[in-house]
Amino acid sequence: MKYNRKVSSSRRTCRKAHFTANDAKRRIIMSSGLSKELREQYVFKSFPVVKGDEVLVLRGNLKGKTGKVVKVNRATYKVVLDISYREKKNGQTASFGICASSLVITKLCMDHNRQALLEKKKAARVAGDLRKNEKDAATA
Repeated sequence: MKYNRKVSSSRRTCRKAHFTANDAKRRIIMSSGLSKELREQYVFKSFPVVKGDEVLVLRGNLKGKTGKVVKVNRATYKVVLDISYREKKNGQTASFGICASSLVITKLCMDHNRQALLEKKKAARVAGDLRKNEKDAATA
């Protein structure tokens, strides 16, 4: 069953949307889940990753380690952490990217705009839950 009629199920259409997405859509796609503490505080489950956030890695070689976001590369859909470096054959170190979906945000990097976004999303989620509860009560 489809949950959203506006989103296509076609592989071809989904791939085109993924690779031709603008910067605003890429920001939303590059969201990570919030930790249990942040989830309780803000009511919602995920939020876009930005430079300065502290994250926990859920998958890959760095699984279970915590690091700070150094760079968010929207062109490749990858997030670089301060712990995601490997040694090259010639002795130099090179960073590698991690997919945002395999991270959990444990501490948010706050600025004025981000605080406003968090509060706005929280208010919308609470209002939506209230509206949903009223609708369920009316039908019962």
